[in-house]
Amino acid sequence: VARSKELDQEVKRLLAELQQHKKGASASEGGQTPKGAYFRIPEDFTIFDSMPLVVHVVDWHVDRIAMLWGNKATCEIFMKESSEEVCKIDLSKSSEQMKNYQAEMFQAIQVQKKTSGPDRRMMPLPSGNKCYDVMQCPVRVKLPTDAEPRDVCLNYFLPVHDTEVIPDLIHSK
Repeated sequence: VARSKELDQEVKRLLAELQQHKKGASASEGGQTPKGAYFRIPEDFTIFDSMPLVVHVVDWHVDRIAMLWGNKATCEIFMKESSEEVCKIDLSKSSEQMKNYQAEMFQAIQVQKKTSGPDRRMMPLPSGNKCYDVMQCPVRVKLPTDAEPRDVCLNYFLPVHDTEVIPDLIHSK
């Protein structure tokens, strides 16, 4: 439990550091974070690669549910070689329960800009079912292929090792 709290604080610290960096970069423009400020994928998120914690960016938009980036720990749990391979995972082939969850997350995080978590979940992953406290927060990003930045969700999973969980979010095969 203590280790999960430390990791949660570290992610929040790194996000704050990234945001501060964006403010600093705009200091020459009056010191304010520009309204359209955003994080670049993958450049700005590589800071999370060294963390033993699963961190990834997801676009829950109903028209384009997709993983946009994942760190090394994300690659490991999804049994993929790279972030690019993680981004090829088809999230549209989900159960009704998962689709409802995705719609809720889109509304809460990407539209209303709310932070969610901890949300204890048993995640059915290719590497095996594992229990995590899922934390989610809104971030504004721009991929190299995007014409404009978009609001998406930064997810990070805090591992839970010694607790009872009710399994849910089972993906359909």
